[in-house]
Amino acid sequence: MSNNMKTQLMVILLVTMGSMSCNVQNGASGRDTIVTEIPRQTSSLPGSELNELDSVDIDFQFYGDCYAYSSDKNAVASNGESHSDNLPRKVDRSFPRKGLYMVINENERCPIDSTLLGCKLYLVNTTDSLVKMEASDSRLYIVAEALDGRNVWSPISYLPSSFCGNSYHTVALDKDEYWSFDIPVFKGTIKTKLRYTLTIDKRRKISSNEVVAYLNKGQFNVGHVHEYRSNNIMDPYQNR
Repeated sequence: MSNNMKTQLMVILLVTMGSMSCNVQNGASGRDTIVTEIPRQTSSLPGSELNELDSVDIDFQFYGDCYAYSSDKNAVASNGESHSDNLPRKVDRSFPRKGLYMVINENERCPIDSTLLGCKLYLVNTTDSLVKMEASDSRLYIVAEALDGRNVWSPISYLPSSFCGNSYHTVALDKDEYWSFDIPVFKGTIKTKLRYTLTIDKRRKISSNEVVAYLNKGQFNVGHVHEYRSNNIMDPYQNR
């Protein structure tokens, strides 16, 4: 075999290996990790208080209310948008190191509006870099989804839209930080599975682990939503 032919074969081999390597890396970076190991935190509420809380029994879609804002070192001055006081906390050993993920912890019960039963949803960043995501007045684009009668993931919550352009901004979750949210525990006549899905930006979404839930038929009806009324001219939100 001539030296020219050997050189050509070597180039082809290197190009092929490089292409395979790129494909593997791109596939891995685009794949979402569903974390099923829940943090070790459990409910700190006394049993007597838990017994006084009732699960949420509704027959319509509720509006999402997962609010969060960047830590002080990553915060930027407001351009007119509202900022939440739900700031990140540092990740400890109780959280699996699985990249960027959301996880529902059913074992950590909490009150919602003092009378209703909830549990915790965590958004965790154990990657090696800061993650920016879109928000509206600190409301993250997180919706609850459940398997419907066709075994298809369908939204059971919605995000009110703002007619004020200043509402839209980005928030940042730094490496080894997490946010926690209180989410409702439902009761209803339909046994199914529930998860939460976050839209990070136009290109990427991540979903939480799946948990068993009991819902009502009306919660799957996209046109039947919890009515939202603006309180005043400074409240730019509407149902859709």
